[in-house]
Amino acid sequence: MKRLILILFLCVLSIILYSQQVTLKGKKFYLNGSEFYPMCVHYKTEGFKYTPDPNQTSNYELLLSPDHSYYTTNGFECNTYEGCFEQIQQDFNYMSQMGFNSVRVVLCPEYNEEDGLCSKYIVPGQLPPYIPVTERINPDDSEDPGLVRMLNFYESILQCANNAYPNPLKIIFLMAGGQTEMSDEELYLRTIFLDRLSLSISQSPNKSAFFAYDLYNEPYWGMIGNKTKSRACEVVSTWYDVIKANDPTQLVTLGSGSELDIFDYDLSILKLDFISFHYYPSRISSENNGLASIQQLRRLRTLTRLYWLNNNTIRPWIIGETGFTNRFDATDSFNIANHFDGTKQDLADYTGFSLNTTCGCGGSGYTWFCYQDVAYDAFGTYWYHGNFFGMLQQFHVPSPEAEKQIALDSIRYYTPKYDNYCPVDYSPTYDSTKLYYNPFGLTNNSNHGISGYVLNSIGQPIKDAVIVGSCKYFCLEDSTYQYPLVWTFSDTNGYFKLFPEKYNSVELNFYQIKCSAIGADVVVIGNGENTLLSGSSIITLHQLNFDKSLNNIVLNGPTITSYEAVRRLFVKSVTLNTGSNTTFKASNEIVILPSFQSLNGSNATFKIENVFVDCSQIPN
Repeated sequence: MKRLILILFLCVLSIILYSQQVTLKGKKFYLNGSEFYPMCVHYKTEGFKYTPDPNQTSNYELLLSPDHSYYTTNGFECNTYEGCFEQIQQDFNYMSQMGFNSVRVVLCPEYNEEDGLCSKYIVPGQLPPYIPVTERINPDDSEDPGLVRMLNFYESILQCANNAYPNPLKIIFLMAGGQTEMSDEELYLRTIFLDRLSLSISQSPNKSAFFAYDLYNEPYWGMIGNKTKSRACEVVSTWYDVIKANDPTQLVTLGSGSELDIFDYDLSILKLDFISFHYYPSRISSENNGLASIQQLRRLRTLTRLYWLNNNTIRPWIIGETGFTNRFDATDSFNIANHFDGTKQDLADYTGFSLNTTCGCGGSGYTWFCYQDVAYDAFGTYWYHGNFFGMLQQFHVPSPEAEKQIALDSIRYYTPKYDNYCPVDYSPTYDSTKLYYNPFGLTNNSNHGISGYVLNSIGQPIKDAVIVGSCKYFCLEDSTYQYPLVWTFSDTNGYFKLFPEKYNSVELNFYQIKCSAIGADVVVIGNGENTLLSGSSIITLHQLNFDKSLNNIVLNGPTITSYEAVRRLFVKSVTLNTGSNTTFKASNEIVILPSFQSLNGSNATFKIENVFVDCSQIPN
């Protein structure tokens, strides 16, 4: 009886603790007044068409299921709405047992010019490439069947999250993915869809399970068309504003692919509550994953990106994706030979290291990609290793036997440590031996490198600019041209140096250089094909000033005045006389110097809250 009472008490306590929405104050998340550190896992849902009688093809249901590659059969294992969501509920329960408190759920409409906004439903029994059934979504019509179906899916996901055992979960909904030019029509349809969804969630009985919208997964606009930073700013601002108009408490983020996003959707200028940054342990083809020294080097490389991110974003950030591929079978040597990231112990080492350094380097949360191994690419294909990012093994029912326990235990028992543990290999001035400036240890024996300075429009050095060099070579293995990229950051003097990659032990040449910095325009040198580049150059960028200083200001009453800065506001020689009413606001910091005076009868209010960039002011 005592045991039953204790279990009931713990269940009630869990419901109380998770009964409100996640909020954000400064760089930390909160839940019911206590700090909340998101421990999130990526989870993919998938629509499919269920036809009970193959002879009556007009009689079918469109259902939402866990990804068909989860579990044991590599196929859909439910055939009713309730049955499919019972499977999702079981997965959520197991995620909660694994130590996760949040889930990033892939449930997003697609867009193409022919169908507009739509949902895709796989037809079971097909062999790849799948030819899905398409259901159009007309968000302008509140009774549109495609829209209503999707809104019901979102609501059912939130209900499953609230019902998760032993602890309820918080949901980040991924709203779009893939490279796109983001036409005006697509922007319009996605905006109206977000309007409908955010209004629906604001009125949901399961609203407390909602965490955030992840607006876009790694858009990489620079790879498609000629998108500008101001266009990216306008797109994200449009979505942010429509969500906040329905419910200011709903949080908004975006899944950034890397620091290379600086060339289009620059994280410093986007209207977001927090950043979701994606990174994985990287290597070059000449490195052997079987060496402990290479594994350590790959872990340390990740810190250069976190260090840059923490010093160059205005918003709080979490890791929105990280992962490590390992099949977790008895033949670890087989894993390495097939492009896997490393052994079981390497997986465990990476998981523990990435958890500790995310928090230590300034992060506010963590996401593992992904829940369970999948079976998309066949054995022998180049991307076969990509099936094995999960914390549960391929073709297993979620259970202790399926767990990659040696790594999962790091997540299950993790407690955030705000100890500033961020052992980045960095120096303020350029040093070719530092990973921050030369992460792959490249050399320049053939004088094919490029060096120079990055300056602003008045000749001052720009620190932490991103400089990317594009090489080119003809690959003999598959008779195609390849364009490997290498990148670096500028130092405190604005100096940079780029070394080219090698192919068959021969140093390549650079054919294009791209350079940008936070809040700055983009400079491109070379066409990437036949403009051979070398030597040194000075690159000039036009950059926004995120900080503001107030000097020699006297305010008399009765006046109501406000001053704001996107990042930092310095209140220096400012005098507020009797009757004046002044608000000072900045996203990160307000510095008040002794020369500031607020006289008797005046009113001064200081606020740390979001201040965003005016998209029209962004240099292009």
